[in-house]
Amino acid sequence: MLLKNDDLAGFEALIRWNSPLRGRVGPDQFIKLAEEAGLIVPIGRWVIGAAIRNFTEFQRAFGGMRDLFVAINVTKHYLREAAFLDNLAEHAANQGVRPRQVKIEITESVLIDDHEGAIAWINRCKELGFRVSIDDFGTGYSSLGYLHRLPVDELKIDKSFVETMLSDHRSMAVVRAVVGLAQGLELDIVAEGIETREQAEMLKALGCTYGQGYCFSKPLRADQVMRYLGAT
Repeated sequence: MLLKNDDLAGFEALIRWNSPLRGRVGPDQFIKLAEEAGLIVPIGRWVIGAAIRNFTEFQRAFGGMRDLFVAINVTKHYLREAAFLDNLAEHAANQGVRPRQVKIEITESVLIDDHEGAIAWINRCKELGFRVSIDDFGTGYSSLGYLHRLPVDELKIDKSFVETMLSDHRSMAVVRAVVGLAQGLELDIVAEGIETREQAEMLKALGCTYGQGYCFSKPLRADQVMRYLGAT
């Protein structure tokens, strides 16, 4: 959501595993297994394809919402896939999605593991017109030394800080610092894990650009999104 007016700004593609034995399983429980089994790349391709297709359907159904974006999380494995970004650009173009409407999210830990390779990869994203966001910002240890070199568009404040910022002055200090840093670098800032209106109002007052979390909506299936859009 755009915090200044609570307008819908975009979507983030999420994946869940509907296990016949364990029910709905979150990515924190199966992504590591997928990586170890060598399945993370094909799973990622499927997620990206589904996200772009669904986003296209949202646009067709609600044609006036041309400024919306879809955010897609990318693991470190895709930094080694030379053709990944070109294929994504081609897929988006075939579906009528402008590159500017695609936001690629990479975690701070990926940047720390191979920041030179990550910088080159981000530069390629920008050449193709994609927006780039650093996810879980504040949870790593080495980003500040080279953040000014990264041609990113956005920082995302990790939900661990957002959920405790009203009760823990240290978390609040981190949130204030990240917002100030983003503003100084002329970057958008997203707060994850907003659960209450009080949190949303505080983040808006601090100057945070976007917010996401249960305060606005729980994760929705594509058909539920269509109904949600019809009600907004």
